[in-house]
Amino acid sequence: MTVHDSTKPALREYYSEMRRALSHYQVEAASLSVLSKLKTALDWTKIKSVHVYQAIPRENEINTQKFQEWLTANQSQIKIYHPEDSLDLPEVDVVILPVIAFDERGHRLGFGGGTYDKWLASSRAIKIGLAYQFARVPNTLPAEPHDQKLDLIITDQRLHTID
Repeated sequence: MTVHDSTKPALREYYSEMRRALSHYQVEAASLSVLSKLKTALDWTKIKSVHVYQAIPRENEINTQKFQEWLTANQSQIKIYHPEDSLDLPEVDVVILPVIAFDERGHRLGFGGGTYDKWLASSRAIKIGLAYQFARVPNTLPAEPHDQKLDLIITDQRLHTID
């Protein structure tokens, strides 16, 4: 499969299809790899609150459940928030976002509603995206002025620090 149209909807569909083609085993292996990098990406002892998405299984998102279990067991000072808590939350220290596709400038494609972008526009939180390495676009994603850049993107293969 190749993508010939570089619009956000076309890219979203292309990379979503690639993700949906993964087996359960591939999703779990990638999620564990991301988790090991995420646990050492920050000094979690200094973090007081984190907003973390709940993976949608049918979309084969990187699973965050084991990370949340690790936080609860090892970093009891951290308050964990989820999207169902609404995005009308007190300021959080870290936001962990799902990523369909990303570029090296820190732009991400999500599901296209702009919900996270609107919320993050006024946030000072560290923004971390979780993705598969194959979701890195070879050039740059189309970006709108309201699109919020990530600070860090963690994939199954590496950690991408954004300048």
